[in-house]
Amino acid sequence: MIKYQRETKELHLSVGDLVRQGADTSIRKALVSQARLTMGTQEHSLRYQDLVTEDADLATKYINELKLEAQLEIAGHTIFIEGRLDGFRKEEAKGILEEVKTVILPPEVFSERDLVEDFNQQVQQGLRYAEYKLQLEIYFFLICQSQNERIKELLQLDKIQEQDLTAKLVFRNLTQEDEKFRELSVEILPDLQATEDLIQSRLIEILEPYLKAQRRAQSLKQIRDRFPFPFESYRKGQEALSVKARETLETGSQLLLQAPPGIGKTAAVLFAAISYALPQGMKVFWVTAKTTQQRLVLETLKLFLSQCEKEQIVPDDLEGPFFRARLLRAREKMCPLVQEGKEIFCHDSYCEYAKSYTRKIRESGLDQELSSLALMSAESLYDKAFEAKVCPYELSIDSLEEADFIIGDYNYVFDRSSPLHRDNTFDVLANNSILIIDEAHNLPSRGRGYHSPAIETQLIQDVIEIAEPHAASQDRDLFEVSHHLKEIISQLKPSKEAETVDLDLDPQLFKEIYKSLEPARQRRVIQRKESGGKAQDDPVEQLSKQLKFFTEVLELRTKDVPIAVYLKQERRKEYLKAQCLNPAKALGECLGKFHSTISMSATLEPFEFFGNLLGYNPSRTQIFSSESYFPKENKAVFVVPNIYTTYKKRQTDASKVAGTIDQVALSRPGNYMAFFSSHRYLKEVANQFMPWRIGDDVILQTPRMTEAERDALLESLKEPDSRKIILAVQGGIFGEGVDYPHSMLSGVIVVGPGLPKFGTEEEFIREYFHNLYGKGFEYAYLYPGMHRVIQSAGRLIRTPEDVGVIVLVGQRFSIPPYQKLFPKNWYEETPKELITQNLEEELKTFWNQHSPPERNKSC
Repeated sequence: MIKYQRETKELHLSVGDLVRQGADTSIRKALVSQARLTMGTQEHSLRYQDLVTEDADLATKYINELKLEAQLEIAGHTIFIEGRLDGFRKEEAKGILEEVKTVILPPEVFSERDLVEDFNQQVQQGLRYAEYKLQLEIYFFLICQSQNERIKELLQLDKIQEQDLTAKLVFRNLTQEDEKFRELSVEILPDLQATEDLIQSRLIEILEPYLKAQRRAQSLKQIRDRFPFPFESYRKGQEALSVKARETLETGSQLLLQAPPGIGKTAAVLFAAISYALPQGMKVFWVTAKTTQQRLVLETLKLFLSQCEKEQIVPDDLEGPFFRARLLRAREKMCPLVQEGKEIFCHDSYCEYAKSYTRKIRESGLDQELSSLALMSAESLYDKAFEAKVCPYELSIDSLEEADFIIGDYNYVFDRSSPLHRDNTFDVLANNSILIIDEAHNLPSRGRGYHSPAIETQLIQDVIEIAEPHAASQDRDLFEVSHHLKEIISQLKPSKEAETVDLDLDPQLFKEIYKSLEPARQRRVIQRKESGGKAQDDPVEQLSKQLKFFTEVLELRTKDVPIAVYLKQERRKEYLKAQCLNPAKALGECLGKFHSTISMSATLEPFEFFGNLLGYNPSRTQIFSSESYFPKENKAVFVVPNIYTTYKKRQTDASKVAGTIDQVALSRPGNYMAFFSSHRYLKEVANQFMPWRIGDDVILQTPRMTEAERDALLESLKEPDSRKIILAVQGGIFGEGVDYPHSMLSGVIVVGPGLPKFGTEEEFIREYFHNLYGKGFEYAYLYPGMHRVIQSAGRLIRTPEDVGVIVLVGQRFSIPPYQKLFPKNWYEETPKELITQNLEEELKTFWNQHSPPERNKSC
């Protein structure tokens, strides 16, 4: 990964970076490529051991994995190039550079004649072997440039000359079992001057984007105090949010920012982030839990850009657009193969969008087109990439290099398997970036998920069945290791009385099992390659992947990350589960790499709770909580205490819940949202309405509702005479990250606190935080559940003109542990004043004070 240091004018890069620059590269990132990487590493090691075994004197004449470094001065910059040559040997008076490449070819076509012919053809066409050749030529140059001391000592030279060296590409065919015919080599004759010229030209190409970014930042510094706010004026309290956010960025701090719904957090923080970052040449990462929030950010950016153009503040000498914003989408949504009904398989041998990826981008002019566009939605990027026949997902990741503003899901930053965590890409990007975490109350649960793998035990049985017919042949190791893993898990089965036993497993044991599985997996990779098969459906591949992730997380236990391990039964399947109890350390490690971080939400209290789970550094952390500036008289909150919503009693009172929802909806014409703790509970209450009403005036959120269906429903709420009751789920697609302004809603009913379902994972969490802080129930159930309640209620009042009611249904809302978490702007002196004994009368009194609004004229 290339690393640029602007202050010292230093560029650090590898030989691989130089080879890839300007090359016609294809995408080979499927599972088969990961296995090939492992096989290649092991093959190099085995080859060296064999060489030394055959010739004991070779140990003194051979340097295995020789680290090479060189320093160049170009365009006022110091360039540091490093690489690792597979081998260097002394043969008579000459030094021989060896770069070893593994191939998977049928033995009958692996001959010296075929190899030389194929090699020359690929070099002429600029294909893969051309990259191998250039890599070796650059190593040749580095040795001569750096005058490597180890080589001078080995060759007994005071100065290394071009004529003292020769170079060979060594090809090892993994399908050839006979060692005598396993290896062939091609000698190359590097032209030192030509190589140096090529390196210099590619280094200038690599430097140019960084120099361009500096010129842009310098140009934007002229207007750093003239950036316009996206709207004509601030809402009340909005400017204070923006000022606090800007102060956080200027001091490189971390901020927990809580502000009520509708105050305009997105615009306030976005303005502070852009006006600070652009003149500094920094990036802004804006991560969310839901795509609806991403749309809101993109729309606000459009307003900001429009305001900049309106006020004509863009400098005349600015290269390219004012800023570049890119929106990331999941691989599944960006893959053309999925749209065609196929499986994702990122390899040029299978996918035409992976083949000649870089060449097709250059020839289509797509790189220049993207560079000239300010706002790029995921849909627009997909269309452009599809037309050029290049991978849309890979292009979206590559486009981040030039982007100023990046919008995406949490996983791009916090999931270690995301593409941003390749090599040290993430570290380099984060170091010069600001991170904004939207709706940050969602991050603790997501963070746990990123560090909570599972091994499906049925996969182990599937592997055994694959290997058993061949247990006496080459698949004996596969048969033995899968049986061994099955025996280990069978001994772990807890009794029914102790289903939450935390299993004490040795990470080293599982690491050894994973390593033992690799040889068999590698053979299957070769077999699939020869037969044209794919890896996704192979149980061995799937088990290896799960085992690798499980082992990595298991090792976190040795680094003080709390991980509980247990056997889990779910939907008739059994899993060996590693559950992260507190993601603070893992999340904090990511947060600490950014220049500054702002976590914002309407529900970040208790601040101690989120500080402890997000991994914020106390010495860098600031807290800011904004009050609501909307007219208190426009909102009424009622607690209906005489209905039970607990799991054991809710079915009995389901008809009362339905009656209460109807009562609220009949109090004033309009749209009403009723939020439940689960889809099952929603369905139980929906059954209490007359069947003909379902789908007419009573609409249900379904578990698999699409974005298009949701958007259509939201659009229907804008109709002037709309009178709908929507039954939805707390924390779902209607409960967070969605605006209902201009009286789209007349009321919100929240049915019971959305506490997490009682289960093994929650009980481990409860026990952990009870031992740590004495607040097990609060951390595992109460706080997460009430955050969903407050988020759902917050859908109601989105502008100062909105009027409506919030009705909390359930006995638990009337007791202190739950009431203590009510926002203070819900009541005057005490939460108890919200309890109603006559809901119908109080609704009537409230609505009599407010004339019916002219609904949705502003929508």
